[in-house]
Amino acid sequence: MFERILVAYHGTDRSLRAFDPAIQMAHRLDMPLHMLSVEENIPGAAELIAEVEGVKKKSRCELPWCC
Repeated sequence: MFERILVAYHGTDRSLRAFDPAIQMAHRLDMPLHMLSVEENIPGAAELIAEVEGVKKKSRCELPWCC
């Protein structure tokens, strides 16, 4: 049987809607819930974390914990 639940988030409404059932399932089955967040539009050869942070701030992220 399964030991944990993984839900992916990549910035779309569809991926955000996956959270509710994942949370309910994790609670009902008493399993840990893990989230995987996918970053897009990150410079391919970013040498500095500041470059990555700059791109993230320009994103359309609507969740306060992902930006």
